[in-house]
Amino acid sequence: MSKEIKIYTCGKMKGLTYEEQMSWRNNIQRLIENRFKYSNDGSIKLIFVHPPQYYRYDKDYQKSEREIMEWELNQIRDTDILIINAEGIGESVGSHFEMGVAWSMNHFGNKHISVIGINENEECLHPWIQESFLRVEDSMSDAADFIVEYLII
Repeated sequence: MSKEIKIYTCGKMKGLTYEEQMSWRNNIQRLIENRFKYSNDGSIKLIFVHPPQYYRYDKDYQKSEREIMEWELNQIRDTDILIINAEGIGESVGSHFEMGVAWSMNHFGNKHISVIGINENEECLHPWIQESFLRVEDSMSDAADFIVEYLII
């Protein structure tokens, strides 16, 4: 029986094209999977959740914003690793909510979510946001290395 590790990608979506929303997500997934395949004996399965693949600003599948919010926050509660692209995060209320759910789960829930930030040098990050990260890396490559070497074990 294999263990599943769920990785959720968080970052600004509004005002970006679907391709822009997915570019960094696809990149970090590819980096993690490439590093992970050399150390995995098949006992661990990675599951990536990229919100733009489910709800998109350019499609009107949802019937309400609450539907999107509930879905995304439920995914956070069930995740093991939350990767946050800090670029433009000051403009992303949804990302702040998602980080708040992870923080709450870590302090009041019955599980722990490792919160990894990429590009912490984003201007105007509130100190509470900075303190929410377990670790911040300047590059996706460094973030992938840390995640595979220290979190997916």
